[in-house]
Amino acid sequence: MSAIEYSFMIKINSSEFLKQRWAKSDKTTNAPNILTAINWFNNVSHWFSTFILSEQTPNGRATIISNIVALGTKFLFLKNFNGVMEVLSALESLPISRLKLTWNLVATKTKEQFRKLRLLMRSKNNFQRYRDVLKATSPPYVPFFGIFLTDFTMMDDCKPDYVEGLVNFEKVRSFGEQLAEFFRFNLEHYNFQPIKQMSEAFEKMFEKNWDDNDMYRISKLREDLAAQPNGDGDECKVAQEADAPANPDHAKQMMKEITGPSLSVFDDIEKATEQTQYELVSTDKEELTVRDWKVLLTGSIKKKYNKGQIVVSQGSQNRYFYKIQSGKLRVEKLVEQKKGKKSKVFLRYMEAGDTFGEMSLLDQNRKTTAQISAENDVELSCIELPFVFSTFELEPNLFRKFYKNMALNLAKRLRETTAPSATPDHFVQDTLSDDRDSIDHQDTSPSITITKDSPSVSLRALSKYSKSNLSASKLASSPPPPSIPTST
Repeated sequence: MSAIEYSFMIKINSSEFLKQRWAKSDKTTNAPNILTAINWFNNVSHWFSTFILSEQTPNGRATIISNIVALGTKFLFLKNFNGVMEVLSALESLPISRLKLTWNLVATKTKEQFRKLRLLMRSKNNFQRYRDVLKATSPPYVPFFGIFLTDFTMMDDCKPDYVEGLVNFEKVRSFGEQLAEFFRFNLEHYNFQPIKQMSEAFEKMFEKNWDDNDMYRISKLREDLAAQPNGDGDECKVAQEADAPANPDHAKQMMKEITGPSLSVFDDIEKATEQTQYELVSTDKEELTVRDWKVLLTGSIKKKYNKGQIVVSQGSQNRYFYKIQSGKLRVEKLVEQKKGKKSKVFLRYMEAGDTFGEMSLLDQNRKTTAQISAENDVELSCIELPFVFSTFELEPNLFRKFYKNMALNLAKRLRETTAPSATPDHFVQDTLSDDRDSIDHQDTSPSITITKDSPSVSLRALSKYSKSNLSASKLASSPPPPSIPTST
């Protein structure tokens, strides 16, 4: 990693620091190497955080943190200050620093090493301690890149290019001194070279990184919910920390995953014993429990809608999974009439406890074919679909239970919809009866609904059949015609 970062630094041209080119709209053209170094720093820091949060137990996360701190110490030994800051950026980030159960299991010796790294790179007095150490360090080394960008930005913002119509040579001199200080790291070279396969492997690993928003939510999922009862009278099944089996060396696991079999130097490591996991999602109940819903809705966004306000527009693309916390929603379909006019066909009501948006988990590209509006004041829990997938990846039991319950519910609704006794006139079908994901319904034909809230059948819907000279008396004595097409 130090060799890779060093290779990025030596490619930077002095002109890329002019006039904050790395922050302009044409930055990819005028400061490509600075951007490469910035992106690498951010990706490595996010990769550390993602790897920690992907581990399910506090013991496992503490082991990963210990190895990352050890990696930071190794960076310092190689005089890679940029790598040290990558480690600190990850471990001091909110999603990681808030993991109290995890940090309580980190060894005292590791915490002391971490404290020394923080002391070196702390921002007090504009990173004065680090600046002093850097001046006393002989090349080769990899400087912390962010400080130089800050210095050049301050210089450009605070010192004018011209003074009384003349070139500000003081600014030019300061700029030259700063450039000389930065490029001093390159007066001598490391005696090792980056491995191309490693660089490519890192890039693939970075594709799996979570963003800051997802990492914070997963952090809450990992420990906040692990310390809570499941809501059904059962305590969360947590491995006892003192008795939990030791995790394998995650630094070695990371190297194996990065380098692959051809480059791995850890092939002789014995396979570690399987690790006892936190069971955030209960496995003894097939239905979704209160605790399961807590896990699924971790970090969800609360939204409130006033009476009559549209929640989901017909023809839009749904990006959320919803659960109604309070209030009542009205589901309607807008149907094209003559002369371009549209009429509303009532489908059903949804109330507190109902969910919708499930079908978008199967196909995120389908357009909504119904309108949902607030019948009264409503509060919803909304969670982005990509985060739902991330949660399923972390909790396979929740993934299995959720889709099994969704399939069972859809099958139940299908039976209710197609049953002969579903409607008094046999042919009248509720195209979205009890379909909580009506916004994803693909049927474009007029809908006819009979619910407890609408005892009478819509005459507009029935008029479709009057053109076929069907009368109520004939319908009562004749076999039921084919039902209105229904999409499930």
